[in-house]
Amino acid sequence: MSRKSRKAVVAPVVVEPVVAPVEPVVAVVEPVAPVEPVLASEAEAVGTFEPTSRSIVPLKYRRLYAPNDRSCGDQWAAELRNYLYEDGETLDYAKLVRFARANDCWQDKYNRLNPGQVRMNVGNRLRAKCNKGHEVIWVD
Repeated sequence: MSRKSRKAVVAPVVVEPVVAPVEPVVAVVEPVAPVEPVLASEAEAVGTFEPTSRSIVPLKYRRLYAPNDRSCGDQWAAELRNYLYEDGETLDYAKLVRFARANDCWQDKYNRLNPGQVRMNVGNRLRAKCNKGHEVIWVD
């Protein structure tokens, strides 16, 4: 048997869409009063520092540390702030690294962290070492 070499030609069919008339819908929108944020307690209202949710610091600690200029407010936090923030606002990162190395609180993995995270980690490690009897070495 042989195959058919020619196929039948089919004429295109044009179908026109049917559009039904649509009645316009009118919605009445009443103005809404602004909503005040509701806090669970007055303790949560203290401090205003609320960074983005991408923070590595849990929300409960951010709220707890907000009144103390974002630190735990202990002796070491005050001493490190006075030592590392000579102008009161800018962290001297080179001094922080020298200080951390002198006190054996530095790890090479800290190179990938931002300066605030490095300060936090060095402070936490220094607190732990001091609780075990370590004498702090203050470098310039």
